[in-house]
Amino acid sequence: MNPFERLVSAYKDKIFGALPGSFHDKMRRKITQEYRHVNIPRSRKLQPELIPSFKEFVQYILDENSKQNTPEMHWAPVYSFCNPCQVNLNLIAKFETLSADTENVLSKIKATENLNVEKKNSAKDGKSSHKVTKMYLKELGKELYEK
Repeated sequence: MNPFERLVSAYKDKIFGALPGSFHDKMRRKITQEYRHVNIPRSRKLQPELIPSFKEFVQYILDENSKQNTPEMHWAPVYSFCNPCQVNLNLIAKFETLSADTENVLSKIKATENLNVEKKNSAKDGKSSHKVTKMYLKELGKELYEK
């Protein structure tokens, strides 16, 4: 997955969509408090206007990185926890092309069955992850993007 798409996906799922009381909910409250200098009410559910923006989230990650803090695994670089050299790979599939990749695998192993592949985590609005990522990256501005 494209690192920027992964970052946007992590923001949408773990920060914007954090479950009340979860680790990520506490993190997003901390981000909002730190970057907006506002008090966050102790209510169970965070008000939508207090959810950190993507820009604030990225700034938080950059600041944590400059302090040499270990990034949370959902936005850490893949190479930091996944070493492909430890596995003898002969095929790489992408979620975005899962149906075609599945057909390719079945063809290679000469499987005759048809598998019905259903995407469980596809975008509700039908937009590709590439388009959504471009939209979020526009929020950053040139200076923050280049960091």
